Amino acid sequence: MKTDKLPIYQNGLTLSPSEEQMLVEKAWSQSKKIAKILKNRIGFGYTYQEMRVCLEGLFGEDNVNQDSVKRAMSTMTGAKGAPDKMKDKYGRWPLIKLTEKRLNPETQVHIHVYAWNPMYGKPPSNEELVSRHAGNQMNFHEDL
Repeated sequence: MKTDKLPIYQNGLTLSPSEEQMLVEKAWSQSKKIAKILKNRIGFGYTYQEMRVCLEGLFGEDNVNQDSVKRAMSTMTGAKGAPDKMKDKYGRWPLIKLTEKRLNPETQVHIHVYAWNPMYGKPPSNEELVSRHAGNQMNFHEDL
């Protein structure tokens, strides 16, 4: 059995289906908390480190893992391996990665800022539909 294709929490060990489901549910519940925080602050983004501090303030320092916060935020932007069930019915991911970066005071490295996708759950605009299907339309009136 190759372990490089297994989810990170299964490398080197085998989980029962109920244990695996529990881990998936716990990870999703953290994602829901992150999404709720960002959704209530549309137009303002957080780095994973700022989100970790925010979650620690709400749920206690021992109840938050920096790596899981970073992974959850990345997953909600549609990173490789992200489950499609996080997308809305129009194919949008709940979070977007902004071009802005902020300095991480702990590492002195600039890191990405994540924000709520304001279009998440909303029907696509006319411009989006046209751009999505550009080149796929047939022109029956070329002579006009």
